Amino acid sequence: MGLNCWDPISYKKNCQTFIDRVDRIMKNHLAIGVKRFKFQYYGSYFRTSKLNSWLRTAVTPGIEELEISLGYKQAKYNFPCPLLFAGSGRNSIRSLHLSACAFHPVAGLGSLTRLYLSNMHILGDELRCLISNSFALEELYLTNCRQIICLEVPCQLRRFVKLEVFYCSKLKVIENKAPNLCTVAIDSDVACVSIGDSLQVKDLEMFCEVEFNIVYHARAKFPASMPNLETLSIASAGEVVQTRMKHDSVLEDPSGLRQMPGHRHDSIKKVDITGFCSAKSMVELTCHILENATSLKCLTLDTILYGYEQWRRVTTKLGGANFSAQTVSLGRGSSMSSIGLYFVNFVV
Repeated sequence: MGLNCWDPISYKKNCQTFIDRVDRIMKNHLAIGVKRFKFQYYGSYFRTSKLNSWLRTAVTPGIEELEISLGYKQAKYNFPCPLLFAGSGRNSIRSLHLSACAFHPVAGLGSLTRLYLSNMHILGDELRCLISNSFALEELYLTNCRQIICLEVPCQLRRFVKLEVFYCSKLKVIENKAPNLCTVAIDSDVACVSIGDSLQVKDLEMFCEVEFNIVYHARAKFPASMPNLETLSIASAGEVVQTRMKHDSVLEDPSGLRQMPGHRHDSIKKVDITGFCSAKSMVELTCHILENATSLKCLTLDTILYGYEQWRRVTTKLGGANFSAQTVSLGRGSSMSSIGLYFVNFVV
């Protein structure tokens, strides 16, 4: 159920109609309970006492999915944790999705498999308490949770397989000890990332909206640390050297592309590079993948940076794999030139 009250003229009427309708629905479920409760509200101020009343009806034995998504104006709403952690729904809820509110967990959830937190006021110790005691947890998604400095995933989470972390501006350390993590998506603003048993990682996505040597980092580290990697997605706004000077272009200096002999990738099947340009490190990484990824089926080189909409697609084949390159329709000639110059030998 949801309400979008952007129209100020009809806001009061729509809001009251919405409240009355939800009240009737919830009263009909007083005795039988619900399995899934999803509340989305992006309007102006809303009486949170009503929401708490609905939650008291919804969070009962047998509830499996709970989602509360509020607009930024509701960010001061305190989610009623006693309902969740001391109530009867504690051992049945499998999916918890909370957005734009304050959340202060004091325990774990025995059946929780999926946790999604966005624009939340939650401290690192509180998150650690929740996930460390939710032993069935399989997936964790964090977006724009700005109070978290350190994220720790304990070794007891043997079912934990997927981690996504974006726009957590104060987050400095990610330390995973869960043994079966295989899908990771993070932004590269995180200074220290320890994935744990990287032999398990099959899917990796990294991006950065500011200039950062993310492609160089991927080229230097991942071949040895993630030999079973199958899908790699990289989005880079630019490649710079440590002096923060502009990257060297292969079109300006075509000499001496570096190689890493002995590193093969027999498992990697799909590679996406977003923000592709003529930077030497990007061309080196791409050449390395083409030469050593023996199971590669698809390589996408995307020169679009987020916010650009006009592009055209060029498709051909590389060694039996589909080769797809996207480029902005104006002003991206150097990227396409480097594609033609260095990767032509792989076209069949």
